[in-house]
Amino acid sequence: MKKRLLNSGKLFALSCIYVSVANAAFAADAESTQQLDEMVIKSDKPAVPANVPSTTEGVTAKQIAESVNSVSSSGALQYLPSIQVRERFIGDVNGGLAMRMYGVNSSADTIVYADGLLLSNFLNNSCCPGPRWSLVSPEAIDRVDVMYGPFSALYPGNSVGGVVLMTTHMPAKFEAHAKLDIFGENFKLYGTDKNFTGVHGSASVGNKTGDWSFRLSGDHLDNHSHPTDYAPATAKKGAAAEDGQFTVVTGAVTDLDIANKPRVITAATSLDHTVKDDATIKVAYDFSPTVRATYTLDIWQNTSDKLIDSYLRDAAGNTIYGTSTAAGPFSYVRINGKDYTVTAPSVSHADSEYHLHGVSVKSDSGGTWD
Repeated sequence: MKKRLLNSGKLFALSCIYVSVANAAFAADAESTQQLDEMVIKSDKPAVPANVPSTTEGVTAKQIAESVNSVSSSGALQYLPSIQVRERFIGDVNGGLAMRMYGVNSSADTIVYADGLLLSNFLNNSCCPGPRWSLVSPEAIDRVDVMYGPFSALYPGNSVGGVVLMTTHMPAKFEAHAKLDIFGENFKLYGTDKNFTGVHGSASVGNKTGDWSFRLSGDHLDNHSHPTDYAPATAKKGAAAEDGQFTVVTGAVTDLDIANKPRVITAATSLDHTVKDDATIKVAYDFSPTVRATYTLDIWQNTSDKLIDSYLRDAAGNTIYGTSTAAGPFSYVRINGKDYTVTAPSVSHADSEYHLHGVSVKSDSGGTWD
C-alpha cells in the first residue's frame, strides 16, 4: 500500500510541474500576440452533388498539372478509371468519349458539361463528332469530376453511360498566364516515314474587384497529324490486263487485314492539318458569399484540311493516285506482277464555328437547395 501511494505522489508532482510550465508558456504567448493578415482558405470541393448513389472520381488542377501532359481539355481525363477519349491526334474534333459499357460509337449515351453548359453533341450516336472539348482551355480547368452512370434522375436520359463535369477557374485576385507548347512525332507505318509537328499557345488575364470577377482567355492550335486511314487496292478478277491497259508501279505495301487476308496498301489518307482559335469571356457577380451568377461566352473556330500521301510511282517517278475506268494504260496498275484497280483518295476542307454562351446562378450554402 505504501509503495502505491508513493508512486501516486510522484505522478501528482509531475502533473503540477506540467501545468506550471504550460501556464508560463501561455503567459509568454499572450504578451507577444500579433495580428495576422487576412487569409483565404479554399477547398477543392467537387462539382458532384452530395449523396450520389454511385461511384465518382475527380481530379484537380494541381493533379492535372503534375501528372498529365496534354494540350487539350480531354487530356484531364487521361488517368481516371474506366474512361477513354478517342483523341487520335492533338486537335481531333472526333474525340468520342467511352465509359464502361458505352464505347466511342455511343456518344449520345454520355454527357460532358463545362460549368453546367453542354459540350456533348446529341445529333448523332457515333464517334463523330465528339464532345466540343476545344470550347474549354486546359489551363482554365479547376477540376474535373466523373459520375459513372446511370444518372437519369439527376441529368437527361443521355447520362445512362456517365457524366463528366468540368469546373473552370475564376480569379480571386489579379492574375495573368501564358503558355507555349511545341510538339512533334516521327510516324513510320507502311510507306509513311515523316515528322509531324504542331504548336499550341494560350494566354489569359483575370481579376476580382469587389463582388465582380472576370476572366478573358485565348487559345491557338496549329497541328499536322499523322495518317489516320489508308487506301487499299482491289485485285482484278479474271484474266490479266492486256498490254496497253496497265501501268507498272512501285511503292505499294502488302500485309494482312483483320480477317488475316492479304491486302495491298497504296496510300495514306486523312493527314489532318488542324488550325483552331478559341476565345472566352467569363464574368461573375457575387450576390452574397454563397450565391454567384456567372455569364460565359465562348467562340471557337476550327479549320481542317485532310491531305493524302500516295505511295505509288510509275517508271518515271510520277505519283499515281488512282486508276481510270476508261481504256488505256491507267485502267489498271500492275503491282508485283498482279493487276489492281485503285480508287484515288480525295482531299477535303472544312471550316467550323461554334458559339457557346449561357448564364448560371448557383448557391453554395451547404443547405438542401444548393
